[in-house]
Amino acid sequence: MTARPARILAAAAGITAAAPAGLAAALINAAILRKTPPSDEAPDDSDLVAATTAAAQREGRAWMASTPHQRWTVTAHDGTRLAGYYFPAPRPAQRTVILIHGHRADASLMGNFARDYRARGFNVLMADNRAHGDSGGRYVGMGWLDHFDYLHWIRRLVRTVGPDARIVLHGLSMGAATALLLSGSPDLPPQVRAVISDCSFSSACAEFAYHLRARHLPARLILPLASQMCRMLAGYRLTQASPLDAIARATVPVLLIHGGADSYNPTAMAHELHSAQPHADVWIVPGADHVMSYFTDPGAYRKRVEQFLRRLPQALISDARTRAASE
Repeated sequence: MTARPARILAAAAGITAAAPAGLAAALINAAILRKTPPSDEAPDDSDLVAATTAAAQREGRAWMASTPHQRWTVTAHDGTRLAGYYFPAPRPAQRTVILIHGHRADASLMGNFARDYRARGFNVLMADNRAHGDSGGRYVGMGWLDHFDYLHWIRRLVRTVGPDARIVLHGLSMGAATALLLSGSPDLPPQVRAVISDCSFSSACAEFAYHLRARHLPARLILPLASQMCRMLAGYRLTQASPLDAIARATVPVLLIHGGADSYNPTAMAHELHSAQPHADVWIVPGADHVMSYFTDPGAYRKRVEQFLRRLPQALISDARTRAASE
């Protein structure tokens, strides 16, 4: 008679333990496992972010196809082959920008930014992050693996442009997190002079916790298991993907841009990042949702970026008047 209650209790305990494990596996599947690239055609019922992102990728692909560029590849530390696209400036230049796309996108998402930078006289590198686009890899790096990958891209740029290259890192969402992780890396090459972070999460765990709690799921139980699964499958812990820790060690000027109505990486994360690095510049764009700051007001966005770059010890923005006088 006593064995039956014991078996029931054991079964109940197993179910209780299995529920967080199953949810952790679902999280890893949804966020970390490589997925089929999203369509450039947003469904009719898409929200503004999805529709704008799809349109930006269409425009980006058209710009890439019509602009002279070189197809580059590098090999990551773990043997993953990565694909990139290098657009030399119309005239020889040391000014160079690396544009880093976000989660479930590819390099084409950065086409509008690339067009603007190149018009200012920058060389432009856009790459497909691992497990995205034409790059290899089965698991998404959430910025952590990616920041090691981009060290290879930076070195490739320095070999191409020369040791006097002046490089800006400009990322969106997970790409912004990648740029911030690089800002605090002891291995960051000296040619990198500035970081622009648009809508970064403060940490991967904080981002996932925010979305789990919004669905009334026990983040405290799920995330440690998910982090262990991520380590076993992808080779890193979710806790390592923490721009909040990295920005405190930043060795280059940082501009934090964030939508004032960001419903994906909440705006409070930008204030947390600024608290960790009070010397960073911050621009909160009123009414802009996640990665919508540029599309909300492109003119104001360009102006803010130019102001930031002009204040650097060696101005990285080209002077249109000087260029015109030399022609």
